[in-house]
Amino acid sequence: MTQDELDRKLFEAMIKVKTNLGLVMVKIGQTALVRIRQRVVEEGKDSKGGNFFPSTGYSREPMLVGAKSFRRKDADKFFGKIKNKSHKWVTIKRGEENYHLAVLEGGYRELRDISLGRGAGDKVNFSFTNAMWGDLHLVSNASEHDKGVVKLGMLRKEENDKLYYNTERNKEKGGGDILDLSEAEINELQELFGIEFLNIVKNSGL
Repeated sequence: MTQDELDRKLFEAMIKVKTNLGLVMVKIGQTALVRIRQRVVEEGKDSKGGNFFPSTGYSREPMLVGAKSFRRKDADKFFGKIKNKSHKWVTIKRGEENYHLAVLEGGYRELRDISLGRGAGDKVNFSFTNAMWGDLHLVSNASEHDKGVVKLGMLRKEENDKLYYNTERNKEKGGGDILDLSEAEINELQELFGIEFLNIVKNSGL
């Protein structure tokens, strides 16, 4: 191969890499989203390998609950004609309305255990309704992707505020950003998509 041929193939490879960069960045972002969500939800760990605050799990402080405190039909696991007799009840007034609420002695931890299964209250993973995780998307645009930039974030303000509050609370306790990648995840992405770029160069005849 002459120098001119080599220069031409290098130029063609660079064009192909640049042309495919946006698509590859979208794949990187989507894979990163899956890896982060999987680690946080399944393990309750931040990017540094620590537990999210509170590190000992959700609160056991008694709380007041009504049917709407639970997920969909999960209230049936706690309320019922016979079950109601064993609960302590409190009536609170809000405006012109009176609300008859039961005392959940085990607090939010017990609420999660009832809805999500035993042990669900032991790890903090922001997944009671999955509204936050369901709202997580790529929020960067095509122009940013073409420049090698990809961003993850929330679409709805309510979920973005929730993410910000929980992230700041965790960072105050020495933890990491909820949406940070771990070192192992970064290495995985580099390996996966570095090969994709390498194949583009190889297919250029270099």
